[in-house]
Amino acid sequence: VRKLIDDVQNNGVGKRYLIQHSAGSGKSNSITWLAYQLIEAYASVTDATNTSLAKPIIDTVIVVTDRRILDKQLKDNINQFS
Repeated sequence: VRKLIDDVQNNGVGKRYLIQHSAGSGKSNSITWLAYQLIEAYASVTDATNTSLAKPIIDTVIVVTDRRILDKQLKDNINQFS
């Protein structure tokens, strides 16, 4: 998660990443933490008056899963972060 956040902050959005997990390795926690960190990631932008501003890099994160149990775990985790 930290490496992905660093890469997004340094290189911007639009790249593709592959994250692999084995069974029982904390997928739902990793996905939740990554989504939360992506929403909280900011880039420093300078405006017309040369003032440095913090601008969100990503404004929306959509999590898609193909398993009902993982979907429920993710919903519960995301709600806890909210």
